[in-house]
Amino acid sequence: MNGTAQQGYFRDWGHLQDPHVRALAWMLTSPQLLAESRFIAASQIAEIDMPPHQQLTTWFAELEQDPSHFHASLDIERHRRLGHYAENLLAYFFRHQGNLVAHGLQIHDAKKRTVGEFDFLVEQKIGLLHLEIATKFYLLFSDVALVESNNLFDFLGPNLADSLGAKMGKIVDQQLSLSAHPLAQALLPRPVSAAQALVKGWLFYPHSQSRSWRTSEVTLPGIVANHSRGFWCGLDELSSVNFEQALILPRLRWLAPAIARTEEVITKAEVMQEISQHFTRDQSPLMLAFMQEANGQMREFARGMIVPEDWVNQARMRRSSGA
Repeated sequence: MNGTAQQGYFRDWGHLQDPHVRALAWMLTSPQLLAESRFIAASQIAEIDMPPHQQLTTWFAELEQDPSHFHASLDIERHRRLGHYAENLLAYFFRHQGNLVAHGLQIHDAKKRTVGEFDFLVEQKIGLLHLEIATKFYLLFSDVALVESNNLFDFLGPNLADSLGAKMGKIVDQQLSLSAHPLAQALLPRPVSAAQALVKGWLFYPHSQSRSWRTSEVTLPGIVANHSRGFWCGLDELSSVNFEQALILPRLRWLAPAIARTEEVITKAEVMQEISQHFTRDQSPLMLAFMQEANGQMREFARGMIVPEDWVNQARMRRSSGA
């Protein structure tokens, strides 16, 4: 069950060891999730001005040699949410590039109520870019065959709080239009040249439909073919998955494919026991990285989202409600 996302990442960045530098490399170089669709125009999908690959490689090496300032800028103790972490990674990059105009700029009305917030204002070749970012993880749930499903609303968040379709609607209808608001225009240093979305993340497909997550053979409208992907299943189905060692990933390690020391990974039996114990006290799905030895370290070669027993029923009710 080798994943193409993992193979590409380790080909380019397998030498990186600092977990935050590795996450930054993933944020900057992993594929976007979105392609042009009825939800979003091609002009609304971000293309960040990037330095040459060798320049990035040199910079990452410098960060690993002395990461103290980089680590402090991430403010992890204060911001434990993955979305804030991802934003702070990009903010550090833009500051290094010298093109960050604003990060988290809030717009308020006369009564001090928040009208909206710019994730980023960044100088790019096209001019001043209003950039909205999202780092999301969605599980495909549909009662029809994968090849018949073309609905971004079928991709549900692990905790069923949102969907990819709903997220895209919010980004395009609300967030990207902020620069046109009169109150926002009054605060902008100059007119915005473009408003674009950068949506990163992983999509997870039912384990029973194995082709959907092993390769990019099956594609869906609105999603790039080479997106980062894995599978999802329940604990009972995980017992039939062929693996020997794995790592349960805490949320702030969900971005880049995992590396670990040999003593950090656990056996299949230990995985099953830990996940079972987790679900007795917490119904949040867990991210599982399947690990194997490569180049003297343990590396992720595939990943899965493991859901609690009642997740499928709840997902079915959410989809039947039209959410």
